[in-house]
Amino acid sequence: PASVTSFAGSGSDLWVGTDGAGVFHMVKGGKSGVFNAENSPLSNNSVMTMAMDNGGSLWIGTYLDGVFIKSPSGAISRFRDSSGLPSEKTSVMLYDKTGDRMYVGMFGGGVAIVSASDQKILKVIDDRQVRWPETLMLDGNQLWVGSVTGLHRYNLLLDELETDLVPNTTVLSSVLHDGKIVLGTRDGIIFYDPSTGGSTNCRKADGLADDVVTGLAEGFDGDLWASTSNGLSLITKDRIKNFYSYDGLQGNEFRRSAVLKTEDFIYLGGNRGMTMISAGSQAKMNSVLPKLKISGLRVMYETKDSLLRYGGPLKIRHKENIFSIGFTALEFTNPNRVRYSYMME
Repeated sequence: PASVTSFAGSGSDLWVGTDGAGVFHMVKGGKSGVFNAENSPLSNNSVMTMAMDNGGSLWIGTYLDGVFIKSPSGAISRFRDSSGLPSEKTSVMLYDKTGDRMYVGMFGGGVAIVSASDQKILKVIDDRQVRWPETLMLDGNQLWVGSVTGLHRYNLLLDELETDLVPNTTVLSSVLHDGKIVLGTRDGIIFYDPSTGGSTNCRKADGLADDVVTGLAEGFDGDLWASTSNGLSLITKDRIKNFYSYDGLQGNEFRRSAVLKTEDFIYLGGNRGMTMISAGSQAKMNSVLPKLKISGLRVMYETKDSLLRYGGPLKIRHKENIFSIGFTALEFTNPNRVRYSYMME
């Protein structure tokens, strides 16, 4: 399966970017397709990021060949002001619906602010100030940039940049949650309060699936989802629950910022495809306990399974002080989740 790096669109008209296989188009109840270097003007199949603008054009950021735009008519062409981009290694894109601006982050090129309708670069935030941007987030007139050097804030109205608000950490993902800037890093999650400048941390030692947090999304119940390099975590007010490939995930390793939340689903991309979380089926703890069955009995190294047929209490002699009991839970949806405890009185 393809490594899924990015999403754009909606649940009924979804675009899926991959690292090595181009872009897949998935239409609910309709025909799906794929666009890559073999069948379209998209010259590079390593798609790192995508975004949809107000006009219905799909912006496609590649790792080695810059930015391409797929128009609503289906035509794919290179971004017209490509020569003004400092780097062709596109890392992340974010669209501002209100201002009709596309923010393009580049490895080794900083962040370009682009007029989407004109396809014209308005400004470039130098890479020396926001080195290697990994994630972008917009909150009003504040553009938050997470990079390999930390968290930065650019004021769009004042044209002012504040760097290293959270320094010395690689920020891989970000989301607004409960009034805080939540950052996924290589050392867990940072909850940053922009009003005070204070922050708190949550790491694997606190219950996360892994310390490398690659993606973040606010859940439909107000909870927080965190994809990592080794599983998926659901963070609620009172607990953290982790999910792994045996729970139905595409795999345990997820890609950086490969997250899209729509009205109906949260999409998460990973090295073995994508995972979908629907609004109507948030994963919760199963409160229904499976029935327990005694499956075997050995007394003094001899099998005594015949004694189990009659039910009721099992009685063995005082001298028969070496015995073992086999048991299992009748749970077939996900037996890996079953945990046992027992006590001898």
